[in-house]
This record gives sequence, structure tokens and C-alpha cells, in this order.
Amino acid sequence: MQTSAEKDQFKKMRYDIVRNGDFDVGFAQICPKRGMICAGCKLNLKASEVVVSAPKLNVMAWHPDCFKCTTCEEPLIDLAYAVKDNKIYCGRHFGEKLKQRCGGCDELIMGARVEKTDDGMFHEDHHNCTKCEKKLDAYRVINQAHYCDDCFLEQTGTPCFKCKKVIQDGEVTLEDQGQTYHVKCFACDDCRKPIDKKKFTRRGHKKICTDCIEKRKPKLCGKCCGRIEGDAIKFDGKLFCDGCFSCAECRMPLSETAYKRDEDHLCCMACYERSHSKTCSECRELISAGSRIVTHESKNYHPKCFACTKCHGELEKRFTICDGKRYCKACAAKI
Repeated sequence: MQTSAEKDQFKKMRYDIVRNGDFDVGFAQICPKRGMICAGCKLNLKASEVVVSAPKLNVMAWHPDCFKCTTCEEPLIDLAYAVKDNKIYCGRHFGEKLKQRCGGCDELIMGARVEKTDDGMFHEDHHNCTKCEKKLDAYRVINQAHYCDDCFLEQTGTPCFKCKKVIQDGEVTLEDQGQTYHVKCFACDDCRKPIDKKKFTRRGHKKICTDCIEKRKPKLCGKCCGRIEGDAIKFDGKLFCDGCFSCAECRMPLSETAYKRDEDHLCCMACYERSHSKTCSECRELISAGSRIVTHESKNYHPKCFACTKCHGELEKRFTICDGKRYCKACAAKI
């Protein structure tokens, strides 16, 4: 528990952060000008693509996937960031730029009552035995875990760093950062599923699998630049919200209907047919795009409408016009 002095020091640090304006929230927008370079990957930003800007660093812009904490290189959740020496950080690692973190409770150490060890710092009352949680005066180390003499002597084999149970002879294990785990214990700290050693990201003392990292990334609409809640529609390498993925003519959502690309935009089938179809000079109805068409004297007809005036049969290539009317070869012979 924090002392009154430690609480006052924490309040002062929080007040200084607010006063200095160290924390802020980025926003998405279309790249404001040509020639800008992503502050993350250093590649050119296209004038038409969505970028993230940080008001505290208004001369910089990032690809959405490059807007990451400088320390842990993880996406900044909800685009919230802090600035230190012209670099952006998540809240956790910004705090570590100001204070050291306790190896016991994982909280920032605010007061002077600390205990230093060879492998870290602790609040004075948090340096306890890993197994029995007894306050440690002297300690012994197994895989970076601190033990009192009694618990150290009780260990008959290598303990799993996660469950603390001794690993029996013949059990399959996994090594990570000098720690030994049961395979089932080396798991994502979010979804709790066992993870492949090569497919996770560290977040402080936590391991997060790639699936959970993807779920944390902010999804931004490639048209309105807004944050997408729920499922996004992916098209042409971009994400869209349901309202923006719509027909350019009638604005009908296209997520559950057929559509076609028309030059640089998308149209529902009805609007595409209307803009690309010709009108039959006989019945005045649209001739569906791609269907057979008869052209005569610069006019367009359905094949069934370009017919003999008398027998109403479709006309072949050879026909007769008499008094402005069209006749097939057989009917023309009877006139």
C-alpha cells in the first residue's frame, strides 16, 4: 500500500503530465500533402491513402500499421499516445521513462522505499518469496524467480516458470528468455491458448499471440477515415465500414448484393445496367448490357423488336422496307 508521501508524488507526476500535455490522441485523415514520409517505416506516403497524425508532432504522419509505441512496437490502442523526446509511446512505456517498475507488483515505484537486486527493483514490501510469499531478507534464484532458503531447498527439479510445478523427467518443455515452461503453460496472456514460441509479441511481462494482436489494431475506414466497430469489409486492400461500401449512384450498401466496378467506383447491378445499357428504339425499354443488339440506321433494337411488320418474325440480314415499314423476304413477296 502506498504511503501518503508516495500518493502525493504520484498525484504530482500525474499533474505534471497533464500540465505538460504529454498525452494525446491521434486522428486518421487522408494524407494532407504530397511528399510526406511515414515517421515509422520511412517510406513515402501516398496522397490518397489514410494516415494517422499526432497533434503533438504535427509535422509527422504514419501509416496506420506504423503508429506504434517506440519501445514495444505494438499498435497504439485507440490511437492514444504520449510524447517523450519527439518519440511516441504507449502509456506503460511512457511511465517507465519517468519511473522504474516494481518487479513484484508491476507498478511504477513512486517513493524512496525500494529494494534493489541484481535483476531489478522492488517496492520495499513486495520483494517476497515466489512460492511462500514470505518477505525476503536474503534470497536465492531459480530461473530469475526469488526464493527463501526453505523453498529453494524444496525444489527437486526445474520448476515451470508459469505454474511453478516441478517439471518431471521426460516431460516436453519450452525455453524462453532463460525460463522453462511446460508446453501447455507457454500461453497467450489474453486468450490463454498455448502459443508457438515464434508467433507472439511481448507487452511488458505479458505474451500476446498474433491473433489477439490483430484484434487490438484499430480498423479505419478507407473512405470516411472513421473507426470501424464490428466487422469490416475488405476490398482492394482497404477496409470499409458498411455505410461507405455502397453504390456510387444510389448509395445502396453493397455488402450483401452483386456489384460491378465502373472505372474508379463501384455500382450496384441496377445502376450499372442503367448507365451502360442502350434503349430499344421500338419498345423504348433498356437493352441489358452484354446482350445481343441489332443496330440499323444508327438506332438500337432488341432482336425480337427488329421484326417483320406483318408476321412479326425476327428479321435476318436481308429484308425489305416499304413505305417506311420492314418486311421479311417472304412477306415482302406478297405485298
